[in-house]
Amino acid sequence: MERPQILRRATKGFTLIEISVVIVVVTLIAALMMPNIMAMKSSREARNFLSAIRDLSVRARTEALNHGETMAMTMDPTNQQLTVAVDSTETDADKNIASLKVPEGTTLQTYKIGTEDSNDASWKVHFYPDGRSEGGGFEINQANAVQAFMIREDGSNRMLMGNYPDLTSEKWQAGDYVKRQ
Repeated sequence: MERPQILRRATKGFTLIEISVVIVVVTLIAALMMPNIMAMKSSREARNFLSAIRDLSVRARTEALNHGETMAMTMDPTNQQLTVAVDSTETDADKNIASLKVPEGTTLQTYKIGTEDSNDASWKVHFYPDGRSEGGGFEINQANAVQAFMIREDGSNRMLMGNYPDLTSEKWQAGDYVKRQ
């Protein structure tokens, strides 16, 4: 007895169901990874901003030393940017040297000039031709993580984790020393 032969077509390629399953799996993987990719991007932008603030302060000090002119680092609350400019009393317009835009999701708060409180509109820290500064800084709030940016009186800067420290206790008042008997 002979069996009848069934004719089979040679098929090449994938069925519609197989392609659909692959597309669904790839879409699910992409959807699961997207929040992580976005978080990495915002984290990178935050780190770059912190580094750029330090660079802006160094540039203000360097420009003051190189050009023999007082430089001012200010905050423009309208445009949400930090600016370094020549601080000139002779002309009404300051000459901008550099600026840095504050990224979305980041707020600057608790402004200080020296040890005195200030606000964003009046915050202005000077860098003098001898490399010194009056000091000051502000807090940077990024996703509820607070860091303090400090400009020291010698013109250097540093970034601290947490709130801006109280610097009033770091200065010794004249006459506070008592001679030992």
